[in-house]
Amino acid sequence: MISPVAHHRHRSELKAVGITLELAILGEQKSAKIIELLEEMRRDDPSLRDRVDHEAAAMSTPADPQAVLDAIKDSHDEVVLADHAEPA
Repeated sequence: MISPVAHHRHRSELKAVGITLELAILGEQKSAKIIELLEEMRRDDPSLRDRVDHEAAAMSTPADPQAVLDAIKDSHDEVVLADHAEPA
């Protein structure tokens, strides 16, 4: 049985992790938008040499938050399974 204090602490930790994840995703989306705008400016400015930058193109596409969440869940499930498989 989990004590109410431990349960509250666990819920607080989960909430903190969720907020941290949301902030990380938001930061990643903002970075992708900035890269996208810089690439657009480079293409539109006649004084700048136009070239294809595959790395910038890849970085300008924001990650899918649902795919990130699914990957985290999968990784978490693997860790939990591994912890239960190890002898105590």
